[in-house]
Amino acid sequence: MSVSRPNEVSRLGVLFVCENNARRSLIAEALMRDQCASWVRGFSAGIRAADHADLRAMSTLGLAGLDNTGLWPKAWDGFCRPHQPIIDVVVMLDFNSDLSLPREFPGTPEYRTWTGPRIKGFPMESHSHVWEEIKWLRPKVNALIDDLSAMREISLSRQPLAAE
Repeated sequence: MSVSRPNEVSRLGVLFVCENNARRSLIAEALMRDQCASWVRGFSAGIRAADHADLRAMSTLGLAGLDNTGLWPKAWDGFCRPHQPIIDVVVMLDFNSDLSLPREFPGTPEYRTWTGPRIKGFPMESHSHVWEEIKWLRPKVNALIDDLSAMREISLSRQPLAAE
């Protein structure tokens, strides 16, 4: 993972990928943005992007106090084009995405896989199911931010001073 870059030392890009980018990866993106860490940007994409975001996910994000503005399904390969944000970490949110995602991103992003439990007891089409996904993803996103923060501090401490 390239933690520092010229002219953009303090800005890391994290891409959350799931099968269709209609629910789980959008939730992870919203949770990342909610942390208000100015040095990291969260994005989401799907292996095969859905036509629209899951409406229950969008309304549940709003009920949870998470901003869903600008969240829509996007294809992963859009992040491989010129003039797109550089992705430093790619997080696959299920085993199928890990197997299906080509490793074609510019640079040398770090790849991580979070395989979550199949949430039982709630229909997939319910708000309760979305709440359970938020509860599963929130500590993972928080831990990722903590991990990236520590890596960033190490990277910044190794950079030469202007006088050197």
